[in-house]
Amino acid sequence: MDEVKDNDSSFEKDNSDSINSNNVNSFDKKPEERVSGHNDSENRNEESINRSFDEERNAPKDISQKHKDMPREDMHREEKTDSFKSDKEFEESYDDDSDDSESKSSMWIASTLILSVLLVASIFTQGFGITGGAVKDSEVLSAGVSQNELIFMDSDSCTTLCDEMEPIAKEIAEKAGLNFKRLKFTQPADIPGFVLINDGELTISGIENEAALTKQVCDVTDNEAVCDEVSVAVQEQAKVAAEAEQPRIDISIDDDEIKGDPGAPVTLIEFSDYECPYCARFASQTLVQIDEKYIKTGKVRLVFRDFPLGTHRNAQKAAEAAECAGEQGKYYEYHDKLFENQKSLSIDNFKAWAGDLDLDIEMFNECLDNSEQADEVKKDLQDGQIAGVSGTPAFFINGKFISGAQPFEVFERIIESELAR
Repeated sequence: MDEVKDNDSSFEKDNSDSINSNNVNSFDKKPEERVSGHNDSENRNEESINRSFDEERNAPKDISQKHKDMPREDMHREEKTDSFKSDKEFEESYDDDSDDSESKSSMWIASTLILSVLLVASIFTQGFGITGGAVKDSEVLSAGVSQNELIFMDSDSCTTLCDEMEPIAKEIAEKAGLNFKRLKFTQPADIPGFVLINDGELTISGIENEAALTKQVCDVTDNEAVCDEVSVAVQEQAKVAAEAEQPRIDISIDDDEIKGDPGAPVTLIEFSDYECPYCARFASQTLVQIDEKYIKTGKVRLVFRDFPLGTHRNAQKAAEAAECAGEQGKYYEYHDKLFENQKSLSIDNFKAWAGDLDLDIEMFNECLDNSEQADEVKKDLQDGQIAGVSGTPAFFINGKFISGAQPFEVFERIIESELAR
């Protein structure tokens, strides 16, 4: 028999597919350029007013009764006075505009950003599922919009996803050095959206998932910390692609104990050793998460098959003891007891733990002492070797092989892929 070994794998962070960011508009025109445009417009208005005034003076026209009765000299004096007043009022108005040009320009920039957020959000509703532009939290906008900000947009109808994504979006914003604000629309939205303002550049899009948002923020800000996360996501995508190409191995669950709904759409078969430290780590960490999210909800059924390594002197009898407990309907309770007390495995303790679980002690001791389950354990070991198992723990998710104590995210990704089939 080939020598077998424990399998281990370092925990890694998982990210999903990304989408490209959608750059909608840019506000990078300098304030002095807007002031210059404003001055040109005012100069043209002044020339137009003066030209109209001269044409009106030279053109033949009716004289009002007031002017008929007025001496010609006085009438001419009044016309000059009116002209002076008109020019003076215009110049005073122009001077006021010039004095306030910079402040008005700044106000225009802020107002344009705010209006653009609302306008584009209402126009591009199909982009992130918002069907109306009514804003509930208007105080968010009244506080103004900075040049480096991420505005998280959600709706009352987007409950679970929006609640999950808001703290994630806030964390990404902080990592990228962006201010974070939240904006709620009164109309329904299928998914949350965001407005990203970075150095005057405006980007608006929906948020499909954490990986997509991270990629979009990286593309716009080029922030090193955020882009590092994208690199991890790319690596994970490569793993997903490799897993998709992985062939399925036809392996039986035999007559081994099932945890969960026997009719669950996803079958997780584990080959394990009760004396293997990596197997104990899986049982106390990753399996707890799988149990909570998938087994208890009827999506996954777990089948535990024995694979005692020859280098572990207590592994064979520990596997037999679990099988003996299974004969009395408490396989997984005994399974947990063995991993919880892995450093204390012994025949005496196997029998003591049977008492702790209120098993029939006489029946259990007879089963264990007579090695009644030895052939069952040996059959599991042989099936594992035929399937290509050489170390523990080893797993098959609907026939797809996973080697080692992988983190929960690896199991989650494959399980979700299988559920989506």
